[in-house]
Amino acid sequence: MLVFKIAWRNLLRHKGKSFVVGTILFLGALIMTLGNATSIGMQRGIEENMVRSFTGHIVLVSDEETKENVLFTPMGKPLKILKKYPQIEAVLKKQTFVKDFLPMTRGAVGILGSDMGFMLTFGCNFDDFQRVFGEPITPVEGELLSNGDHGLLVNTEGRKLLYRQHGFWLVPEGADPVPKSLTDDAREEGNSLLVRRELALEGFGEENATNIIVPVKGIMRFKSLNTSMQEVSIMDIESFRKAFGYFTARDVVEEIPVEDKKLLEADEDDFFGEGDIFSSGSTDANVAELEKKLTTQTVVRQEIDYDTAAFNYVSVLLEPGESLSGAIQKLNAAFAEENLPVKVLSWKQASGQVAQMAD
Repeated sequence: MLVFKIAWRNLLRHKGKSFVVGTILFLGALIMTLGNATSIGMQRGIEENMVRSFTGHIVLVSDEETKENVLFTPMGKPLKILKKYPQIEAVLKKQTFVKDFLPMTRGAVGILGSDMGFMLTFGCNFDDFQRVFGEPITPVEGELLSNGDHGLLVNTEGRKLLYRQHGFWLVPEGADPVPKSLTDDAREEGNSLLVRRELALEGFGEENATNIIVPVKGIMRFKSLNTSMQEVSIMDIESFRKAFGYFTARDVVEEIPVEDKKLLEADEDDFFGEGDIFSSGSTDANVAELEKKLTTQTVVRQEIDYDTAAFNYVSVLLEPGESLSGAIQKLNAAFAEENLPVKVLSWKQASGQVAQMAD
C-alpha cells in the first residue's frame, strides 16, 4: 500500500508532467492496438476474398503430386490428372460440412509466335465457377464465358503485362481497342499498335500437348485482389484439355458407330470378294447395296457431360463455421475408406507464396 501512496503523491505533485507522460503512453498503446487490429483485418480480408473468390478452403489433387504449392506456379510442371473423379464427387456430396465444390484444370500455356511467352491458365466450366464462388469475375470488355463456349478470358492487368513483354494488345474477338483502356505506351503507337483477338497456344510440359487457336472472349477483372491475380487467365475446359492433350468430354461421347468401324477396318477383298462385311449371307455385295450401307443418317447425340473427362484439382468450400483442420481430417478419412488416390491440401498449402499475404 505504501508504494501506491508514494505513486499517487508524485502524480499530484507533478500534474503537468504526469498528464504528458500519461497521454504519450495512452496514444502509443492506442496506435499499436489499432495497427494490430487493422493488420489482422486486412489479413482476414485477403484470406476471405482469396478463399471465397478462387481457391476454396480445401484443394484436392492427385496423391501423385509431390509438391503442395499446386495453384500459382506458372512455370512449374503440369499437375497430375485427378483420377476417379466421379467417385471423388460422390464422396464430396455425402459430406454435410461441404458447402460446394468445383473441379478445374491448371497449367502454363505457351504463347506461340516470334516471341515465345507463357500464361498461367485455369480451365473450368465458367458458369459453374461463377455460381460456386459468388460471381467474383466481372467483364471489362467483351463477354464472359458460358458453359460450352470456346474462348479465353484475360485479366486487365495481365493484358498490360503481355503488352509490355510481347508488344501486342489483346481485345475480344470482333472488337477494337478501347482508347481509355490503353496504356500510355500503347496509345502512343496509334495505328501501328499490334492488336490480337486470338492466341495460338500450346500446353506446356505435356508430351501429348498440341497447338490450338483460342479466341479472346473477354477482358475481365476480379472484384477483389485483381492485381494479385493479374497473371491468371481462364479458358473453357474443353480448349484447355485439347491444348494439354487430355481426354475431352466430347472424346468420351463421340464414338465411331460399329458399322463405320467395320468400313474403316475393311480391306479391298471385303468389298469385292464373296459375302458382305455387314451380314453373314453369301450374296456378293454390289454397288447399289454398298451405297445403301454408306447412306448418311442424322443421329441425335447425347448431351455432353463435361465432368466425364480430365481434371487436375477440385476446390472445396466449407459450410460457415466449419473447422478447416477438422474438415481436412474428415476428408482424408473418407477418401481413405474408399481407397481413392487423393491428396487433401489447405488453401494456404495449395497457394504457396500468394497465401503469405494473409499470414
